[in-house]
Amino acid sequence: MKSIISKILLGIVLIIIVLVLLLFVSNNKKNEKYTDLKNALSNTFFYLDNNDYTDMNTISDLCKISLIFDTNYMNSDYTIYENDKINGYTKQNVVKSIKNILGDNAIINFEMNELNSYDFLLSDNCIYNNKITNLTYNSDKNVLYNSGDEISNRFIMVNWINDSENMDYLTLKAQALMIVKNEKYDLYKDNKMEYLIGSYNSLNEAKNAARKNYNKSYDYEFEFKKENGNYIWTEFHRKIYNDVIVD
Repeated sequence: MKSIISKILLGIVLIIIVLVLLLFVSNNKKNEKYTDLKNALSNTFFYLDNNDYTDMNTISDLCKISLIFDTNYMNSDYTIYENDKINGYTKQNVVKSIKNILGDNAIINFEMNELNSYDFLLSDNCIYNNKITNLTYNSDKNVLYNSGDEISNRFIMVNWINDSENMDYLTLKAQALMIVKNEKYDLYKDNKMEYLIGSYNSLNEAKNAARKNYNKSYDYEFEFKKENGNYIWTEFHRKIYNDVIVD
């Protein structure tokens, strides 16, 4: 009798262990499937001009490119030969790739403007994404690429705090701060550099300070709808409460 009870208890313990492992694996897979999405968002959202968007196709073309450039959303399909081999992206590739995160209505205007330039190369805050600081377009080959070694003096620190999925809808939430390299490494609450948290002697010190000060961040919220296997970014909200400049 005792032997039977022991076997039953052992079986229950093994079932519990298996269930816990399955839950752990399931949570890890869930986090992994959001990794590419979060990496793309981190390139762009902190720099957006408006606090609220209900149509993400209204962000600038530069910010659209910043969103996917040099991420898993877009694979290089051309090679540029300058001093070294540089990954390039054809116009068709860029447009097709942006649709995977902004939906089938997403467009980027590749037509030359009246100043013989391109609107998607006009600098706005998204140019501070280090991946596109030297963005260049070869109009003869219709290829977009990043040339040069110069990088931005800004670094975005992001703390993802909540994932909520309900049927075909996904909500992500985050906190974020910005480090700007000047004479020192200045840590800011906002992209306009109006709310300074502190100044530090090294990038590592500033990053550590950011991790300790995420509570000073605005609240960032992202809404998505699943379409054709992709999470399409539909809304963005930067929630600001009682801005106070930190001494």
